[in-house]
Amino acid sequence: SPSMPLSRMTVTRVREAELRGALRTIRSAIDAFNRDCQSTDPKRKRTGGLELEAHAAELRHFVPSRSYDAVVAIGLLMFFSCDDARALLARLRDAVKPGGVIALNVLIEGTTWLESFGTQPYCLFASDALSDECTDWKTVLSRHDDFPAPNATLKRFHTLVAQRPETVAARTGAR
Repeated sequence: SPSMPLSRMTVTRVREAELRGALRTIRSAIDAFNRDCQSTDPKRKRTGGLELEAHAAELRHFVPSRSYDAVVAIGLLMFFSCDDARALLARLRDAVKPGGVIALNVLIEGTTWLESFGTQPYCLFASDALSDECTDWKTVLSRHDDFPAPNATLKRFHTLVAQRPETVAARTGAR
């Protein structure tokens, strides 16, 4: 089953360029960190000036036990049914501390390369579904990209990095 680290970094009012650099550092650190995270025991590591915490978990019904300065889900949510993916997205969004950031990347509608899903459930998100989930957040980066894939198919992605407002309004359920 898919697993994803929830990452924590200490951030105090970073500028957008610093945030982008920090997210690049987080992504490369998480890639290295995941190679060491085979058990369900939480793993902690300091790298690139960031404190990271990773958990191997069954994510379909995962509920974060605390909030984080940053939550990163790159290429993950599309490997669930759409109902499960939307519910997990809402839980990940809700796990971001006020002033914290979320970094998301998913395949979107229009993708024709479906080989990686096999016979498993999957979700191609609507073009702006990620942005719609964070409408009251500050968008740091929102980008749509198309990449050629094998057999004349297409991978269409939406990447969103958004910062949660310092004051968080109550929210009920996923959209």
